[in-house]
Amino acid sequence: MKSIEDTSTFLLFMKECAKRVGQLLNLAAIAKACGIAANTAKAWLEVLEKGYMVYRLPPHPESFGKRVVKVPKLYFYDTGLLCYLLEIKEANELDQHEAFKMIAENYLLNEIVKSFYHRGESASSLYFWRDLRGKEVDCLIEHGGKLRAIDFQPFSTTELEIDFRGMEHWQKLSKYSMFDSVIVYGGKAVNRQTNSSMVFSWQDALSVTNGILIRDLAKFYKDLKKKI
Repeated sequence: MKSIEDTSTFLLFMKECAKRVGQLLNLAAIAKACGIAANTAKAWLEVLEKGYMVYRLPPHPESFGKRVVKVPKLYFYDTGLLCYLLEIKEANELDQHEAFKMIAENYLLNEIVKSFYHRGESASSLYFWRDLRGKEVDCLIEHGGKLRAIDFQPFSTTELEIDFRGMEHWQKLSKYSMFDSVIVYGGKAVNRQTNSSMVFSWQDALSVTNGILIRDLAKFYKDLKKKI
């Protein structure tokens, strides 16, 4: 791993990366914001990746007949470090922060990544999908030749606020069913089955992501309902 001589600018680089968490990676924009060369930004990003501080989530190669984004997104392995770089010092500042959705998305995605690592598996089968009109699935898990779609909606705190349109659009294109589609929302009570998705509270996200996402989601849902 290369040494970093200009530590103050490197810290600025990390902060600029944090500002863009969950967004399409634009190294040129980050380099410009830091006043560094594009090659330097590329080298520094590799340092962060090799140090397990950030990772890239690639777009899924399947287009489903649409023109799609082909640029990866950037995420942090440690949401605590992410919040530090965003200067979030107190818990009550979090849900008011402009990056709250992306921070929550980063946290939930990390839980999925960790569930793979805990089983000794690679997280290389994780993707996102977005067409050029902005229709998106936050996370796609590929396993056994099949895909499972996950949409994170931390701002949706009641059942009525859940937006199913993105998932329904993806299902129409991909021909996958509701049992291959998960929405994790910001409320506390609802775990239910809809015409398009399995809906889980973020409080159950740890259970959902602990290997369940690549197994029998329908059975897990039924077992969970018995406990409520």
